[in-house]
Amino acid sequence: MANKRKTSPRTKRPAPDTTPRVDPDDVILTTREVLACIPVDRSTLWAMCRQGRFPRPIQLTRSRIGWRQSKVRAWIKERETDPIVARDYFNYRADQS
Repeated sequence: MANKRKTSPRTKRPAPDTTPRVDPDDVILTTREVLACIPVDRSTLWAMCRQGRFPRPIQLTRSRIGWRQSKVRAWIKERETDPIVARDYFNYRADQS
């Protein structure tokens, strides 16, 4: 008589979810979309990134970059709560009435 081993039935476990958890509000913005949010020229945007005055973009592919929407929003909110001090132009200050 053949020796039959009794084995427990295998239970199938669902495969682990390996997709990264991304906040749906934290999408990647293109340069055009960022420029639609902040009214500056493209060259000014890049100068601000180089000087550390605006968040640097993320390199998505070799030829594609983008900004996290959350970082752009945080930058805008920072400007609202702590505005840049007005500069002297032609001996006139914006805070003078």
